[in-house]
Amino acid sequence: NGNGGILSERLRINSSGNVGIATTTPNNLLDIYSTTKSAIGFSGASGSTYKWTLGMDVSNGGRFSIASSTDAP
Repeated sequence: NGNGGILSERLRINSSGNVGIATTTPNNLLDIYSTTKSAIGFSGASGSTYKWTLGMDVSNGGRFSIASSTDAP
């Protein structure tokens, strides 16, 4: 668990079927919470090629962001 032997919840599915990652109160089908990088990553290969992220850019005022890797051939 990497937290000094203390277990902590990382994912919750509530009685409505909503899934929360890093939140105990998911209000949507999928809620992801992070104070640093609230995003979903997609990849078509190993390494840094063909990677996409979709989510909130915390470092840019919480703006919605779609970004691709810079290593695509």
